Amino acid sequence: MSDKDKKLLWGKAAGRCSICKKIVINTEDEDKEGVIVGVESHIVGHSVDGPRGQHDMPLDERHHYKNMILLCSEHAKTIDERTDIWTVEKLRQLKQSHEEEMLELRSASNKINPKIKLIEPTGKSTGGPQGHFHKFSVRNFGKGEVINLKCWIRGWGISAKLSDPRNRSFIDEKETIEYDLRVDGTPLHNQEVPFLNLHATYRNLDDQSILYSAKLRQDLTQGGELYDTKIAGEEKYQLLDGLISFDRMEILPSRGDYTEAMYSVGGQNFKVKVSRSLLACWDIPDENIWDCFYDLGLANVQIMSKLNAYQDKEYSTMTFPKTEKVGLARYQEAIELIETGQY
Repeated sequence: MSDKDKKLLWGKAAGRCSICKKIVINTEDEDKEGVIVGVESHIVGHSVDGPRGQHDMPLDERHHYKNMILLCSEHAKTIDERTDIWTVEKLRQLKQSHEEEMLELRSASNKINPKIKLIEPTGKSTGGPQGHFHKFSVRNFGKGEVINLKCWIRGWGISAKLSDPRNRSFIDEKETIEYDLRVDGTPLHNQEVPFLNLHATYRNLDDQSILYSAKLRQDLTQGGELYDTKIAGEEKYQLLDGLISFDRMEILPSRGDYTEAMYSVGGQNFKVKVSRSLLACWDIPDENIWDCFYDLGLANVQIMSKLNAYQDKEYSTMTFPKTEKVGLARYQEAIELIETGQY
């Protein structure tokens, strides 16, 4: 079996026997590393003389994932001794139903019960005839209190923690906490911040640690000098336990037409290299290079972690498809393509 096929087999079976559902890593002797007692068994025998080997499946396909089933050592021996009962069709159906069951269990455990939401205050504004909103409230719309609450805003060039006047880390049921969005004491309506978001981490009644993100937008006021900061309407809830990020990022000296960064993830390293022509196409100035590569690293690590394969990436204007979008809008589109594994 190839490494990829082994990872597919063990991952989709969730490390359990497809017949008895027993975990096939034994840790009963308190050895944290454990002993592997699972067997990567063939459904159609690996040779014509093997169990269920008299089959029209080509020999060169019999070591692929589609012909393998994960079993405990007892059932691995059983299916090969009783081929009259454990037929190819029965084993294929068992494998499919087991993997579907494991997927449903994982989906149920990852279901999020959200509790908080960012809302704009009504009738509150500061400065100028149009008003420049920079106050927002986080509301607990669920049952029971929200605990371990931490809020911050992040955009290109800024990152600032938020706290209410009483510096609380919880919100009671149906309560709101109002935050004044300022960076180093300066209200956000005094500056434009690309990719501005409010983030909050908290725990809910299901004992889930959740990351809540809400996009903010900044619209120029009538005079064209200040900004109204408002909610963009895009929100996301993610389980913190399931999030993957990089441990370290280092911008490397530019080489020729490329700027690159090195990332470390759990002892694995990979580089992202971007042509300067593409950076110019995205309208990214030198002062935002760090923010650009931070976002690129996060986008790449999402897909790399799913594949468990960390590898160097190179991007240029030829990498991405033609689009009507320009500047930062085109960059944001590229990030979405990377996150979904399309580029």
